[in-house]
Amino acid sequence: MKNHMLAVHRPARRRASLAPGGRRSIAGLAALLLLGTVAGVSATAPRSGDVLTHTDPVSQQQMAPGQIEIVSLYPDDAPDSRNLALTNAEFSAKFPGSTAILNFPGGQLADSITNRWLAGDPPEVNYGFFHGTPQAWDYAAAGQLYDLTAAMSEPLDGYGDATWMDSILPGIRGFTTYPADGKAYAVPRELQTYQFFYNKKLFSANGISVPTTWDEFLAACATLKAAGIEPLAVSGPTQPYTDIYYSYLLARMADPVAVQAALDGKARFKDVPGALDAATELERLLKEGYFQSGFEGTDFTAAQMSFLQGKQAMMLMGSWLFGEMKDSIPVGFDSGIFSFPVVDGGHGDPNAVIGGVVMQQVAAQSKRPELGAEWLRLQAAKASQDRRTVDLGYLSAYDGAAVPAGFDSTVADLQAGGRLILEDWGGYAAVSITQAQRDAYGLPISALFLGQSSAAEMVDAIDTGLARFWDLP
Repeated sequence: MKNHMLAVHRPARRRASLAPGGRRSIAGLAALLLLGTVAGVSATAPRSGDVLTHTDPVSQQQMAPGQIEIVSLYPDDAPDSRNLALTNAEFSAKFPGSTAILNFPGGQLADSITNRWLAGDPPEVNYGFFHGTPQAWDYAAAGQLYDLTAAMSEPLDGYGDATWMDSILPGIRGFTTYPADGKAYAVPRELQTYQFFYNKKLFSANGISVPTTWDEFLAACATLKAAGIEPLAVSGPTQPYTDIYYSYLLARMADPVAVQAALDGKARFKDVPGALDAATELERLLKEGYFQSGFEGTDFTAAQMSFLQGKQAMMLMGSWLFGEMKDSIPVGFDSGIFSFPVVDGGHGDPNAVIGGVVMQQVAAQSKRPELGAEWLRLQAAKASQDRRTVDLGYLSAYDGAAVPAGFDSTVADLQAGGRLILEDWGGYAAVSITQAQRDAYGLPISALFLGQSSAAEMVDAIDTGLARFWDLP
């Protein structure tokens, strides 16, 4: 798990006044934002003609003519910011007299940026103020976001005749648009997804093909165990990494509309067809002993190292695994990647992908919003997306952009129209703005992993916990 783990965009108390009537919604999906935990960067005053990075808030009124401000998640010495500096150079070349400043305070969760939005002095390009789901509609409803609809209706460089919108993977497009007016207010920067990593050597030595169905997956686990190999590595104390098993089974086996209704308080969770079946399949993995010995007390770094050392054959993990463990991967370790298997007879989405999407927006009240949109257009261009994949290993949200090695099946799922289910607290797709609500879903799953409950008891506990927030009978 990254030390800048994905976090929920919670509606800040300062935001309430932006929505009509000050109402804050807790229905829908939660967005994900990468939160850097690196040290701050020294402030640098902007100078005409420079591409700079700074941490202190810079008022738009202090900026030189032609300058725009881009909120960054990383300091200027990070690989990400060095990559974005290339986009800045392209921006200056395309728009002579214009320059871009990279500001590193951390997006919408940073007080300095939110306060500037409230003061009517926001940077042009930002993170976290919209992601197309109810929890982040306040700024769109209040007219604070620059309308990108016209820009996204035009062709995007490198994707043939496809418009900017149509260049985005089908499962991601919904996060760009505000349903109330049908306008686009955000664009994706990159994805982080969960999928299985597997040890090719162990698969080959035991005559195992990559499983595409749940039955094939179970057969692979049985073969590995019979050969004295632990099939699965997992960090038992790390709730998101245990929750994700149930979340994926739920995504494959249950009607997503019914699941969403239960998580939104419109129905009882225990009444969702497939919810108990998914729990029963998870319980089967545990009863068969397919997870590594001692997983209950193994932290995520140790679990990842154990997999990389060849002690287990598979690991359900985020797309950041190789980048995070780059310096610890043994020489000669050969791993492949496959999508979470399809469950025969399931009523869910066989192509659904659980993960996160980093979204960016342009502030309507910024000094040069139209140039902010043009900067985002350059970042979305195929050449820029390919460069980010090569330089940083990021998974692009654009159809036809370069794909990191091994992630072809994940991208194929999204190209086929698979839903991207945002995973923010280990849950399937529900919004939670309190730890108690996250725990209502996640703690019963942890209890099952720890052998403290059965599948049926787990579903009942989730149902009871969620119903408490919705006052359901």
